[in-house]
Amino acid sequence: MSYSIILPAYREAKNLDIIIDQIQNFMKGEIFEIIVVDDFSDDGTEQILKKKQKKYRNLFYHLRKLPDKSLAKSILKGISLSKKNNIIVMDSDFNHKPRDLKRLISRFKNKKLDFVVGSRFEKVEFKKLKFRFILSYYFCIFLSILLGVKSSDSLSGFFVLKKKIIKKTFEKKIFYGYGDFFFRLIYLIEKKNYRYENVQIMYGERIYGISKSTFFGLLFKYTFQAIKLKVFGISYN
Repeated sequence: MSYSIILPAYREAKNLDIIIDQIQNFMKGEIFEIIVVDDFSDDGTEQILKKKQKKYRNLFYHLRKLPDKSLAKSILKGISLSKKNNIIVMDSDFNHKPRDLKRLISRFKNKKLDFVVGSRFEKVEFKKLKFRFILSYYFCIFLSILLGVKSSDSLSGFFVLKKKIIKKTFEKKIFYGYGDFFFRLIYLIEKKNYRYENVQIMYGERIYGISKSTFFGLLFKYTFQAIKLKVFGISYN
């Protein structure tokens, strides 16, 4: 098996400088490439990545010079550039920990799955959670009930997926917007009866920079998109 690890990024230069080294370390023994899709950052991301490319021959960089900044479209661009037969997507800001890669890949391989979700909510200890995290937990429950899906984390964004599955779907009907692409993807995976499981991950805090999103702003947007999905579905014939 081989893997294309896609890192969508916007103003994450300092985090990328560290996380790429960690991915290389935790992925030892695997056949893989790393594709960073930069949504036209102005923080020196390009310079740092070009320096990293001299060290790692399996590291690729794409600068997305488009006015419509979009997490999902950056991921889709990374998929289109990928050369391996499985796709891994994770955040560039350390919300997703490189050490969890092996856990996801192990489940993916051993159970011969089509899709694995890195879930923040398989095992929840409320005493250790921050308020925003608790809100995210209940909002994901709401989304799962609304859409009728079984995933414990419909907004994770950390996953392993067989590339051929994406090629069989209408990518542009899933990969648009921000994190809402993920519950559309899960919805389609379940509707098409692909085999998948959730794997517990340790959700982390970013090392550098500030979040590009606001919880309550996204909450209303995601609710609207989920209702739209429930009412109209996805045309995937």
